Parts: sequence; C-alpha cells; structure tokens
Amino acid sequence: MRSAVALVLTSPGARPAIPELSEVKYLGSAAFAALDPLLEQDTIVLVLSPDSFIYRVAEPMELPMHHDAESARRVLQENAS
Repeated sequence: MRSAVALVLTSPGARPAIPELSEVKYLGSAAFAALDPLLEQDTIVLVLSPDSFIYRVAEPMELPMHHDAESARRVLQENAS
C-alpha cells in the first residue's frame, strides 16, 4: 500500500485525485490505513456508490465520500470558489 500512496502523491495532475472505488470488492485494514492520510491531506476524494460493498464498510467509519465522480467534482469546484 505504501507504493500506492507514493504513486498518488507523486503523480502529476489535479488534486485532489478522485478514485472511483465502487467496483472494489475488498479493502483490507492496510488499505484503509493508507487512505487515511490521503484523505486528511485532501489529496484524494473518494467516490463510492451507495450500493457498493465498500460503501457499507466505509460509511460506519465516516469516511468522506461522494456517490459519483460528478458530484465530487461539483463540490470541489464549489469549495474552490
């Protein structure tokens, strides 16, 4: 997971990145631990569909997330204004 975090932090492009995780079927505790600093640093904004498996895990953890990429982009644009 450290390499994934390093990849996000060193990749060119707009920040925050918007990973779409709705199709992911499993994230272990190491993955959630890796997401935490990225979320704290506003490096990523998660997209999780309410009907996805990971959403059911992430919601009780109160992870900041959006239901689709368009709503995530909209909120980011509104916050930038």
